[in-house]
Amino acid sequence: MIVALSFVISLLPTLPGPITKFAGFPLLLGGMLLGPRTGFAVGCLTDLIGFAFRPTGPFFPGFTLTQGLTCMLPGLFTRLRDPFTWREPDSEVKIPRGGSVGAYLRIFGIFAVTQGVTSVLLVSIFRSKIVAGTPLMYELNTRALAQLTHVPVYALMAFAILQTLSQTELYERILKARD
Repeated sequence: MIVALSFVISLLPTLPGPITKFAGFPLLLGGMLLGPRTGFAVGCLTDLIGFAFRPTGPFFPGFTLTQGLTCMLPGLFTRLRDPFTWREPDSEVKIPRGGSVGAYLRIFGIFAVTQGVTSVLLVSIFRSKIVAGTPLMYELNTRALAQLTHVPVYALMAFAILQTLSQTELYERILKARD
């Protein structure tokens, strides 16, 4: 489902420029829910399927790695915790540590670190050195500016989804199935 959702979002029309592209959100949320190993596989699979159906240039495995890491890193951060409450997955307490603000800030921090490493740093290096040949500082600045928009919105969307999902029986089954 995460692969399909990410693929469909990548097909939606956007305004020119990196600021209005939100295809990374399903990978970030999926990583939190699926765990690091499954998340990495989902991220890589998303890139491969996306390239097969809609190539935007020559295939470069660095971008596949980046997609895999985008889904794996949130899974590493939340591997032993409930992503919403930040408690042990089998805890009876369903209230987030630090309340709603604490839950949002944790999600924001996880997404900020992940996007900083993957979308800003790795993609900038790959694009400047290998793909587009643009200056590294230009790539870094452009991508960092885009993430200033994306990360707060991604965190808000993830907070709303996790808050709603955490009240269902499905959420507990998802957490138990994580690797």
